[in-house]
Amino acid sequence: CAGGGGRIDLGIMEMAVRVWASDCIDPLERQQIEAGTALLLPPELMGSHVASTTSHTTGRTLGLTVRASTAMFGHMGVEWNLLEASAEERADLAAWIALHKELRHLLHTGRVVHVDHPDAGWSVHGVVSADKDDAVFSLMRVATSPVRPGPAIALPGLDADADYRLEELLPDGVRSPVEYDPRFPESWAWWQEGVTLPGRILSGVGLRFPDLMPEHASEFILRAQQRQQTARHIDVATGHRKRVRLHLIHHGESVVELAIRQRRSNTLAHAIHVGGQRGVVDQPHVVRDRLG
Repeated sequence: CAGGGGRIDLGIMEMAVRVWASDCIDPLERQQIEAGTALLLPPELMGSHVASTTSHTTGRTLGLTVRASTAMFGHMGVEWNLLEASAEERADLAAWIALHKELRHLLHTGRVVHVDHPDAGWSVHGVVSADKDDAVFSLMRVATSPVRPGPAIALPGLDADADYRLEELLPDGVRSPVEYDPRFPESWAWWQEGVTLPGRILSGVGLRFPDLMPEHASEFILRAQQRQQTARHIDVATGHRKRVRLHLIHHGESVVELAIRQRRSNTLAHAIHVGGQRGVVDQPHVVRDRLG
């Protein structure tokens, strides 16, 4: 702990088992601080504390969910005068610590992944288990966005050939920060019940998540599922006077993955069909079809 984290290097790790990346523990500032530190060191070596309600370095006042969910991924600690916390806040903090202990083996042995997203208002990162059977991701809305809803968020590091059940992750008794927005009912519907999708879709295409208010965060967990699938095919005419065969592979009730093979050129393209919406095939041939 020296120089605002500037003296953290592999040499010092021969003499230390924990480092302090910065005296600033405002969780919004910590998103970038910890992302950079994690490029060198695994999260279990990086101290990350649940900050007080009002940050002593920025003056920013933030809720417990965004503070605790930031600290949960690192070497978790508490830097908050709990004599000033309410009974409800202490109970919620205890639940977050219990969740960290439950997930600690995954968080501190898995592969850390950072998500590059075109919307700078999102900060997204996660940990995928070594066998790729489980993953935990965090989404934080650090700022407003010029567009709403924003682009889909892809989740790297998953097994492309596995199906994953995605559900919101919350400690027992803690209220979800995600609230219903009547402007975007389609994202709210799947978030409430969870969704099962192939890793190929989650990593390559992504999902449009429910929007969050600025300075809020949500977590979700993914668990690999045993795949049950059936297949059939249909022929579709394209605008190029050629026909393609769509091989429909059903994954449960949530998704149909379409592999498009153009008969003459043997070119592959991919598309998805989720929840009765239109499937759109990548270039060069765009095929739109209402599928039941």
